[in-house]
Amino acid sequence: GIMIEGIEGYNSSGSVIKLALELRSWAGSPDIDLSTTIIEISDSETKYVLEYNSSYFTLSNDTNGDLFSDGYYPAGTGTGDALNNFGVIVLQDEDDSCTSDNPVINFGDHVILSVGDAFSGISPRTEVFGLVIVEEGSPGVIGFRTPESYSEDVLELK
Repeated sequence: GIMIEGIEGYNSSGSVIKLALELRSWAGSPDIDLSTTIIEISDSETKYVLEYNSSYFTLSNDTNGDLFSDGYYPAGTGTGDALNNFGVIVLQDEDDSCTSDNPVINFGDHVILSVGDAFSGISPRTEVFGLVIVEEGSPGVIGFRTPESYSEDVLELK
């Protein structure tokens, strides 16, 4: 299965508009094909089911240290790809098993699943929960409450 090591959010004008889910596979897990992975995410009012879109695949060398660039996240504000898709940002992949056409991770790989602005912004004091469901193995659990106010551009949510 997988574990979600952290969740960061990008704040724009008092609203979280992008989520970065840091993901690793558990030791002993079989290879995980992210193209068959589903993200279920909800804010108690709306639930989204997101699937992988290879248009939003990025290698860490291409980020120049900016993980929240627009091209790495599904586009749209409550519309378009943001409602249906997530992307992958590869941070570490020693065996180069994770490519845009074949996004497979194994033990030791570290990726970010990039979630766009499906909710049209997440307000302060909002409960967000869900699952990252892989084809084989245990799912990763998403669960956090946004802070009372957003004072930074990048927020650590979990």
